[in-house]
Amino acid sequence: MPNPFEHFKHAAKKLKEELEIQLEVLHRRRVTDKMIADFAMFFLLSQILTKKWGEVRQLVPQRDGTLQAEFRKQQSKDCII
Repeated sequence: MPNPFEHFKHAAKKLKEELEIQLEVLHRRRVTDKMIADFAMFFLLSQILTKKWGEVRQLVPQRDGTLQAEFRKQQSKDCII
């Protein structure tokens, strides 16, 4: 029969191994959670950028048309004077 000190050393070693396993699991869970959060943020940002790019593609021609119309008005006023 092992003496109490040897029993304690064996139990402590087992406990240390179990704690190391639990810490590794926690670490991997944190890494996985961060990766999921990063992917979600990337997906959300890509949706926002796609939406904004669509708006830009629609608004720039409108702006150009407005600027052209204003330019024509200025040209006609200059011809009158």
